[in-house]
Amino acid sequence: ASTADEGRTSGVPAFASSAFSGAMMMNGQCAQLDLIGGMGLWSHVDGSHSATKVFISYALDPYSTEGQRWVVRLREALQAPRACRVATWHLLGSAAIEMDVANETFRRLPLMIALMMAAVFVVIGMSTRSVVAPLRAVFCLTWMLVVTLALAVFTFQDGMLDFLHWEQLSARTSGAMCWMSPCMAISMLVGYGLDYDIFY
Repeated sequence: ASTADEGRTSGVPAFASSAFSGAMMMNGQCAQLDLIGGMGLWSHVDGSHSATKVFISYALDPYSTEGQRWVVRLREALQAPRACRVATWHLLGSAAIEMDVANETFRRLPLMIALMMAAVFVVIGMSTRSVVAPLRAVFCLTWMLVVTLALAVFTFQDGMLDFLHWEQLSARTSGAMCWMSPCMAISMLVGYGLDYDIFY
């Protein structure tokens, strides 16, 4: 009950027994092996009946912003002292893994941008033998990235162009852009921007 209350107060859907299903769970209850026709599979990783899998199904899209908050809350619940007394829990799934990869990527994104701008500064400075030209290039490229990413957020997350009723320019149903889009676009934008800055 306390877990459900915490979920409601934080704006994240509460956990319910119906969210859990799989070979060892039926309607949110632990099932005996002989009740499910021998389909409950126990692993033998570290001795007989030492581990098992519990599959989770939930109405939320696990890739959405709300679904990712639910994954975070589930991880916190699995690390709670009461859960740790029962067993050692590991959360595995494509949504959880992708969330971890996205978080780690965005954590290192500022460093990647800084290294790109440092490379731009060195290359432009060596080719022009000037300090003003590389400073201007770095400033313009940074400004271009800020404007482009801000417009992307306003368009695909905040629905700035929803009034056009054009699906390609509407807000994403998941609540956010795919995390890979801005990461891949940044290096391409810097390359194109630098190309046009030098040759035009």
